Amino acid sequence: RYDNGATGAWIEILPSSAGRATIFDKDLLIYCISQLAEAMNRGRKTGRRVRLNAYDYMMATGRDTSGREYRRIHDTLARLRGTTFKSNVSANGELNQRGVVFGLIDDAEVNMANGRMTSIEVTLGERLYNAISDRRLLTYSRDYFQLSSPNERRMYEICRKHCGRQPI
Repeated sequence: RYDNGATGAWIEILPSSAGRATIFDKDLLIYCISQLAEAMNRGRKTGRRVRLNAYDYMMATGRDTSGREYRRIHDTLARLRGTTFKSNVSANGELNQRGVVFGLIDDAEVNMANGRMTSIEVTLGERLYNAISDRRLLTYSRDYFQLSSPNERRMYEICRKHCGRQPI
């Protein structure tokens, strides 16, 4: 739980029995978001359901393409689906006295052919999709995926947010 005493805003992150989403699980979200942003930039119609080529995801995020790594995708999806957020900050950024509860993804499906994972279909949570649609995004360097420490990744995110060229 994080409480901002100055504003009265708070957020709480609740894990499921599969655990809480990790910073490495976030790679799948970053990849989904990048695919949606690219489609939007090209004027294509988008929706909350995103279909990813499993191999392309593995390559773009610097993962090994062994069977073990493909099997880990199931665990990633379970943690992303199970992580729940409670907050008093509404989708438009205003404080909500009633509070809100939301997740990162609503569901996911792994597609197989001849015993091999071919694609992943992910339905993003409504709040996440709305933020993408409203273009409330920061770009990540491809080098981000080479950072092997969770602390390095988080430091990159903090620096990118506060030192980048976006409006304050």
